Amino acid sequence: MPIERGLDPHINHASENSKNYINFFTYSEYKKEQTKYSYFKLEKVFGTRKANFINKLKYWLSKCGRNINGISGKWIYNPTHEWANQLNCSTSTIKRLIKSLEEQGIILSKKVNAKRYNQTKWYSLNFNLLNNMLTSQDIKDNTVKNKWTNRLVQNEPIIISNNRNNYTNTSSKKFKNNYSDSKEEEINFSNVLKERTAQKTKLTTNETKLVEQMVYLWNKVFIYSRNPIKAYISKSNKKALVDVLNNHFEGDLDKWREYALAVNSSQFLMGEKETKKNFRAIFSWLIKEETLEKIMNNEYGIGDRELDMNNISKNIEEKKEEVVNKMDKKISEYMKIKINDKKEREEFIEYVKSASITEDDRYGILKNIIKQVPKNYILEREEYKEIKENLYESYVMKKHLSITKIEVREKIRNKIKKIIENKENSHKLLEELDKKIMKKQVLKQMS
Repeated sequence: MPIERGLDPHINHASENSKNYINFFTYSEYKKEQTKYSYFKLEKVFGTRKANFINKLKYWLSKCGRNINGISGKWIYNPTHEWANQLNCSTSTIKRLIKSLEEQGIILSKKVNAKRYNQTKWYSLNFNLLNNMLTSQDIKDNTVKNKWTNRLVQNEPIIISNNRNNYTNTSSKKFKNNYSDSKEEEINFSNVLKERTAQKTKLTTNETKLVEQMVYLWNKVFIYSRNPIKAYISKSNKKALVDVLNNHFEGDLDKWREYALAVNSSQFLMGEKETKKNFRAIFSWLIKEETLEKIMNNEYGIGDRELDMNNISKNIEEKKEEVVNKMDKKISEYMKIKINDKKEREEFIEYVKSASITEDDRYGILKNIIKQVPKNYILEREEYKEIKENLYESYVMKKHLSITKIEVREKIRNKIKKIIENKENSHKLLEELDKKIMKKQVLKQMS
């Protein structure tokens, strides 16, 4: 049965009865599927991790592999992070394993979907080549075994077993090649692991510069955003950033920048889509393996939003109004602290009832009342509550500051306009306007 066009890249379409992802299989099922190939031989030829991956791939091909029109053999798709879960390793390790086995010709891969946005790879095994390699692999003598052991020491963790526990050491120098004779109590494994962790997180000078460039390029993409998703460097993410650049973008900073642009092009990721929890992406989540894969497969509505760099004027206007609203709110809050709110509200109600829209309106607030709406409606009815509150704030401001709410807002807009006129770099405006919002002595802005 041919693969339908436009398949969802994150659903396993290997069989009608299969679930969204390939599930873990039991040890007994695993043993049944090892009858054809000797795991010992696979390990001797390919190493432990590759042998494990080949066995897993073979198992799932036999269980739920799918025929693809015009291509021989069985094929299957499983997301990288699911392979990683099954093999208990990182997705970057899986990617290296797949790439290496593809180069050896053991794994075959095809992009079977015609749609440009769906470039999902499906995998199969080259059974002819695999059989030939295993057939030519005879059991070697002790000399060959020793050479193989040395190779394992260089490339794989050293395992020490007393039939109860497995300990892993990542440095052959720690054991001086006599690990089989060492006593468990003589080895401080926690210190070894701590040293190894420190080595993994410590970056070279070039890697540090790369991480700095990654953060700079990312923030440059978002510099025009009203609410940017800011990149940053921390102890916990700097190694992850290097891995992301190398494993997902081939070390290419231009491709990393394109990823930032993709994020900026999504309403959902930028927090502009209505969701139950008001979701908005954060940088630490965006550099996770699973998130990267989904975004690079055009999930999360990539492309449904205009890039901020193409919308600078609109963003500045929207930011201006945001500043006006926030400063206006701060002034109102300030006034309520300084006055007797209950007393002022009672006097406000009496003022509105007694004053005429055209006469006796010494505070100039009633001219803003809709003439067709009776004053008692505004004072008493719920649907006019917002208008009533705005009138009250204008009343208090005019009474104590000699300026109405509308005049305050206009004055703030004029000050912002001057800031814009004096700024040569438009991308710095949004940051400057944000600083204005944070000013504590807001009233001084009105003087």
